[in-house]
Amino acid sequence: MSAPHVFMQRKPDESHAEIGIIVAAYNAENTLARCIESILAQEYSDWRAVIVDDGSVDDTYSIANSFASQDSRIKVIRQENAGEGGARNAALPHLETPWIVYLDSDDAFAPDYLAEQSAFVTFNPGYDVYACNGTMRYPDGSRALFSGHKDPVEITLPMMLSRCRIMGGGSLMRRETLVAFDGFRVECYTPDYHLWLRMLADGRRIILNPVPLYEYYVGSASNKTSAAESSIRAAVTTIEDIIDSGRLSDVDTACAREAIEDRYLLIEKNAEHVRLLGQRERILEIARRLLGKSGATVVARVGHRLSRILLPVRKRVMKRTLSS
Repeated sequence: MSAPHVFMQRKPDESHAEIGIIVAAYNAENTLARCIESILAQEYSDWRAVIVDDGSVDDTYSIANSFASQDSRIKVIRQENAGEGGARNAALPHLETPWIVYLDSDDAFAPDYLAEQSAFVTFNPGYDVYACNGTMRYPDGSRALFSGHKDPVEITLPMMLSRCRIMGGGSLMRRETLVAFDGFRVECYTPDYHLWLRMLADGRRIILNPVPLYEYYVGSASNKTSAAESSIRAAVTTIEDIIDSGRLSDVDTACAREAIEDRYLLIEKNAEHVRLLGQRERILEIARRLLGKSGATVVARVGHRLSRILLPVRKRVMKRTLSS
């Protein structure tokens, strides 16, 4: 027997719905149809969706309109490019639903996302954000879970400071809470993370549903390093903003500063990793020319062992630099 739902289902043609879905789309012609189809495939039908064409120059708008013309629950708006946070904020006034969820235009919901999340709210009352687990889908066809949690877990401020513990898409939020925080910061590279930290610093509560209900399609590896560093630097800026807000206790402030140090270490580690890869390839090429294949293999093994020995030393040096 399926779990009871927190929201009573209404007929799709009624003027009000319980859950509002916002899709911010920018040049998403290759993925938007899959995204919208995952909404239409939901077992739970009491929803409305707003798709924001955020200044696309491809066929995003026409694709969105083709779906809207076939289902009155879908509305499409068009605007000049304002970024992810700006596009999401623009959609909110077009929805009067008490619950809001964001779905990225290159991702998808599992067919039971809305039904499972509504039931999850029933069994876990009192939270402002109901996040869910997700499946990371890679270009090579492999998959992995975003979170390893097996049971529902409340996400605390220290947990979120150490790293972002929930996915941006797929988090079901109370509309009144989202409005109280003025939505997303438009200037942020990671608007989701900034919003979560502001909420937690203000005493709001977030819980994670361990069931994977969100399909996160990971992009190609070509931009992985640069995107990762941009995300890390954006996280540092976000945490600094939270510290400057004065909302944190002394204990949480210390935790936040430690989180910033850890991220700078991670940036340094990533940069050094790139440098070492380049140096390693040059050294191995010289070794192959001078020592042959077997000699180059020995050089590679020695270099790997040395890097492991020197790693703790590099970490200590970086921490001293940050604290000076």
